[in-house]
Amino acid sequence: MDSASVRPGCGVAAYVSYVHQGEFALQGGADELSASLWPLSVDGLLLLATVGLLKPSGSAPAGPGARCGRGDRGLAGREYRGG
Repeated sequence: MDSASVRPGCGVAAYVSYVHQGEFALQGGADELSASLWPLSVDGLLLLATVGLLKPSGSAPAGPGARCGRGDRGLAGREYRGG
C-alpha cells in the first residue's frame, strides 16, 4: 500500500476519534471549549509519544554502567568496573 491510499483512512479515523472524544468529554461534564480541546490534547500526546518511540536515538542503549549524571556510578549507584 502506498501512502496516497492510506491517507483517506487516517483522515476518517482522526475525525471519528475527535468527535467521539469530544462527545465523551461533554458527557463527563466538560464545557464546550474544554470538550473541543480534549481530543487535541489526548491525540497530541499520543502522537508525541509515538514519534518519541519511533525516532532513532543515534546512540547505543545504556547498559548497567551507563553514566546518568552520577559520575562513574551506574543506575544502581554502585561503582562500575567494566566487564
